[in-house]
Amino acid sequence: MFRTDDGVSLAYEVQGEGIPLVLVNGLPDTMGGWSSAANVLAPYFRVVRYDLRNQGLVESGGDEDYRVDRHVLDLVQLLRHLGIGRFVGVGLSLGARILADFAGAHGDRPLRLVLIGASNPRLAPSYRAIFNSWLRALQFSPPDSLLPFVEGFVTWAFPPAFFARDPDFFARYAKLLAAMHTRRGLGANIHAVIRSYEPAYVAKHPAQPISTRTLFVQGEYDFLTPPGFIREMVDLFPRSSMSVIPGCGHNVRVGEPRRLEQEIIDFLVRDDELMEGGYEY
Repeated sequence: MFRTDDGVSLAYEVQGEGIPLVLVNGLPDTMGGWSSAANVLAPYFRVVRYDLRNQGLVESGGDEDYRVDRHVLDLVQLLRHLGIGRFVGVGLSLGARILADFAGAHGDRPLRLVLIGASNPRLAPSYRAIFNSWLRALQFSPPDSLLPFVEGFVTWAFPPAFFARDPDFFARYAKLLAAMHTRRGLGANIHAVIRSYEPAYVAKHPAQPISTRTLFVQGEYDFLTPPGFIREMVDLFPRSSMSVIPGCGHNVRVGEPRRLEQEIIDFLVRDDELMEGGYEY
């Protein structure tokens, strides 16, 4: 466990040796969702995964009135705790937003970035409406079930064909989330995302080009962060490339885990400049 400056406890795990690689979670998620990817990457990197504040069953404590920049600060403090300066970042959804904002504030520290399902500020009004609907669904879910919340949330994360293959997914995932999270924690992080797309907050973060070499990964049927709207993000990262995963929705890690892991390996491990560059980290 690591404790932030405002007294919030964050669980984390480290495996492997070498260049630090940090896996940053989406919403709702925990570091356990990265288990397979961490095992694949650990032979090449020192892999760090952690729970964001208010993820998991541990009550984080602290103020619930925060935005994505608090997650960025938590990451800064965790890296300091682990003695990590420069690192490779891999983030999914909210995790991609955290890493993009981190790179905007600390552009010299990320060695490489893999941003999966990265959001676009142009869609901020849509995001606020979507995330508000998730928050209301959570608030009105009965005490003994998260099914209404799950039905409102996961249809944005996976394409229709995913549910046709697995008709019991909704009920099973509702039980899984209830076993992984507190309602308070889920609500706090959804609220944080909503506040991070308010016009005044978005306006405070002017887009400056970020020179970190970056891979964007999007699902073909990503309804939350559609590939057709990623152009501005790609332009913000002039040393970037993009991979679209056929038939996949927003949560590529669940929809096509082996394909995603191979994309990450191909981008990072085959990069001789990264793997043999002798960076101080």
